[in-house]
Amino acid sequence: MKPTSIKPIVTTLCMATVLSMTACQSFSKTTTTTNPASAVTLPLSDAKLQHYTWQLTSVTDKMGNPKAGILFDKKLPPLQISFHKGGRLVFGNTCNNLSTSYILTNDNVIIGEIMSTRMLCEPERMQFDDLAPSVLQGQFKLTQGADGEPVLTVTGDKLISVFTPYVK
Repeated sequence: MKPTSIKPIVTTLCMATVLSMTACQSFSKTTTTTNPASAVTLPLSDAKLQHYTWQLTSVTDKMGNPKAGILFDKKLPPLQISFHKGGRLVFGNTCNNLSTSYILTNDNVIIGEIMSTRMLCEPERMQFDDLAPSVLQGQFKLTQGADGEPVLTVTGDKLISVFTPYVK
């Protein structure tokens, strides 16, 4: 009689554990995406904000209806923002160079007046540049997504803007 190997049993148990964890992660991601208020809040810090280039992934009104269409035009690169040392915030993928100052408070980011170059761009790009600052008006909140990555949400009087770390 052949001795029984424990390896297939251990492998099966490991696979079952991984699958059950994956199932929980998928559920959490769905919950986090549909209900950001229940996400784990992270402290706002210069180090965390400056560590990433943030890409705009959604803009909705308070009812959840998509807004800011030109910012999601497939012909244009997505809006990005990056926080820099010295309190500078720079917009990325705009036609003109847009930047501003920012101040980090205990629970919010205060945005200064937007500065911009004045290059003439295609009409769509000009609309993109004009609309870009509107997604940074409101209360900033940093949360942890189901995938462990941070999510930066700006909730204003009319718009809710969501940024995630840009991955090349």
